[in-house]
Amino acid sequence: MNSQICISAIIPTYNRAVTLKRAIDSIIAQTQPVSELIIIDDGSEDRTKDIVEAYGGRIKYFYQKNQGVSFARNRGVAEAQYDWIAFLDSDDYWHVDYIRRIVNAIEATHAKADLYFCDSQRSKRLKNRLHWDIANFAVKDSYELKADGSDWALMPIQPMIMPSSVIRKKTFLEVGGLPAHLITREDTFLFYKIALLYPVCAVQGCGAIVTSDASNRLTENYSSLNSLVYWKNSVYLYESILHSTGNLKKDQRKLLIGAISDAYYSIGRLFLLKREYAASAKHFFLSLTHCPASFSKRFLNSTRKLMDFPACCVRR
Repeated sequence: MNSQICISAIIPTYNRAVTLKRAIDSIIAQTQPVSELIIIDDGSEDRTKDIVEAYGGRIKYFYQKNQGVSFARNRGVAEAQYDWIAFLDSDDYWHVDYIRRIVNAIEATHAKADLYFCDSQRSKRLKNRLHWDIANFAVKDSYELKADGSDWALMPIQPMIMPSSVIRKKTFLEVGGLPAHLITREDTFLFYKIALLYPVCAVQGCGAIVTSDASNRLTENYSSLNSLVYWKNSVYLYESILHSTGNLKKDQRKLLIGAISDAYYSIGRLFLLKREYAASAKHFFLSLTHCPASFSKRFLNSTRKLMDFPACCVRR
């Protein structure tokens, strides 16, 4: 199938020799071939290099010391030769028609969007559900183009995820790429920055099958709602978007302020559970001052669920 749309596929990987071949094979098997496949090895100490070398010269392989997935993805974009970037994690794999459907949408929309994304099938831990069902998101036709995708990005659960997204390289670089200092939620931040400033397009069908097969998944380690890292990163990304984006609507600003308040409240609750009372009080205060309504709602809900507080804080 001929097309003038050229896509660079990028796989960041770290000690995932067990699942890497499956990811590579799913890219090679696409009914619409990508123009190049780049693997950024982020300091692996297993057989990753041997697996890549078995494919001969079909893959561009770059090794770097371990710096994290955002560094690896950013490095992949820097090495990419083509105008469009498709990301795939090394423990996930693509549906065979994913790139073809994305290319069809780019051509049908005359490349008006800067981000094209498909649905995804989530891990067995989430009962293999489709991500768009979890996010309560749908498109009626084969694709839906929006000049302003901010409402999609600001949904409680974003409908876009990295393994099922194709991004214009120029736009990725313009927004600064992925924030390498964030351990988690870095992809959420990227989608905020793109969808608030550029057109986006949702494309019908499944793009990636997102697994939980790897043992070293940051998503599992830091994305729990009981993770301080998750909530501190959430505060950073919400405040960054709130203060750096001038075209937010009034209701969107209100939503972000409420989200900041909720994040501070969650941090305060976690410090309380750890019996670090000064830090807990500080973050509860920040939650209250950002949005009294959000704080009050969380506080009232938590008093109805005594399990949210340590036993020492409950009057007997």
